[in-house]
Amino acid sequence: IGTLEYLSESERAQQLEVFNATAAPYDQTQTLVSLFEAQVRERPDQVALLFAEERLSYGQLNARANALAHYLRTEYQVGPGVLVALRLARGPQLLVSLLGVLKAGGAYVPLDPDYPAQRLAYILADSQARLVLDEAALTVFDEQAGQYSEQNPVLVNHATDLAYVIYTSGSTGNPKGCMLQ
Repeated sequence: IGTLEYLSESERAQQLEVFNATAAPYDQTQTLVSLFEAQVRERPDQVALLFAEERLSYGQLNARANALAHYLRTEYQVGPGVLVALRLARGPQLLVSLLGVLKAGGAYVPLDPDYPAQRLAYILADSQARLVLDEAALTVFDEQAGQYSEQNPVLVNHATDLAYVIYTSGSTGNPKGCMLQ
């Protein structure tokens, strides 16, 4: 049965070639932040994030991420090459934090809060992240968020700068960081 062809040649070509032709040209000199900010300019009031009952428009998401970016630059000198660990569950705070770190100019290291403590400690030590954004750190930020501008910070990154470091299972038993632009 495994050797039987149930698609015609034209159907097979459509499945494998036509439907998989998803390449699209884009300006590879743009950063994720500049591409996101372009969407904010085009659709500030449209929903950008929907999580459970919470909705954030592009404008609201951008404003929150901007305030966090200004905070990170001011309080922690986050900029190009600076790693910030994100130990947050999936949800709006994670996306705001991810964008905030990138807008500050830094790169993020995602940490699953459910990882064993030993694995988290290893990743933090290995990555040498300047700080960890978790629920407690964001509570501190929320208390003073009004002091920070919601305007787009000056972009300091280039498309070739580090964006994030993700740790994967290592063959030696320790996770290994994979750095991505």
